Amino acid sequence: MRNDELSANPAERLRLPAPAGNRKPEATADDVQRLLDALPADLKPLYATAVYAGLRRGELRELRWEDVDLVSGVLRVVRSWDDRQGEITPKSQAGTREVPVPPLLRDYLTAWKVESSRDGAALVFGTGASSPFGPPNVRNRALKAWDRADAVDAEEAKETGRKPRPLVWLGLHELRHVWVSLLHDAGFSLEMIGKFAGHSSSWMTERYSHLLPGAAVAAGEGFGEYLERANTLRRLEQLGDGVADDPDAATGAQTGSQAPENRMVERNWLGLPS
Repeated sequence: MRNDELSANPAERLRLPAPAGNRKPEATADDVQRLLDALPADLKPLYATAVYAGLRRGELRELRWEDVDLVSGVLRVVRSWDDRQGEITPKSQAGTREVPVPPLLRDYLTAWKVESSRDGAALVFGTGASSPFGPPNVRNRALKAWDRADAVDAEEAKETGRKPRPLVWLGLHELRHVWVSLLHDAGFSLEMIGKFAGHSSSWMTERYSHLLPGAAVAAGEGFGEYLERANTLRRLEQLGDGVADDPDAATGAQTGSQAPENRMVERNWLGLPS
């Protein structure tokens, strides 16, 4: 079912206990931005691509610059990396796809391309031009960075008398699920998200049915504008009115569920006619 090779699920009515520690990742645009800000410079573009383009871990490991069109704002997923088989092609037709790149992610990737001095067939996030990154090493570095950021925040909270604001730690796979939620909050249909994610729309509906009830959020002019609007920390910094120094002042800021009702679905960001 996951690879779109079966049209009916033979285990549809089979009830199984939930795996220990299983949870649905929940993170806002602010949570994501705080995670990215705390990371080392060379990890920011990797984690930004995971949460703003929704690529799988294997797809991130085998993404090449020739698959990234920063001018058009599109990522082409045509290959992945398997620890046993090495480079592989997507297992289903839906797995080969184009994924839109919002302006926020384009900034990360543009800066990283300049910094890494790679192009063409070179890997975007490899430890070398042809060596995929090691997930354990990346994860350990990210966790250490987030742990340091939490320690700094806890110390500042103690000095100022406010409550600590620990980060919502998320892995690459969990960030893919956050990407789906952010796209849905921005007004994209599960069918459209399914095409970007490399799944059939029926799989998306079953997996993310919890997003449907009462979630008829009017669409925005695009995912990029949604992220800018939902990211209250960045907005407050741009305003420069000093409110950014008070995190509690942002709690009432606009989120995806409070977005204006006059937005258009999947429009300028995808280059589609209004």
